[in-house]
Amino acid sequence: MAVIGAKEVESNSLSIRTRASGELGSIPVDEVMEKMKQAIANFDNF
Repeated sequence: MAVIGAKEVESNSLSIRTRASGELGSIPVDEVMEKMKQAIANFDNF
């Protein structure tokens, strides 16, 4: 799940929570995109 609020918009980040890892905190959008690409390519969890 990604949460996008005013704080995230200001910092160009997403607050991420996953089923597998729980709360991951605020992560820059570019890093989230890269992690998602890797997870999809490897059929792995984020």
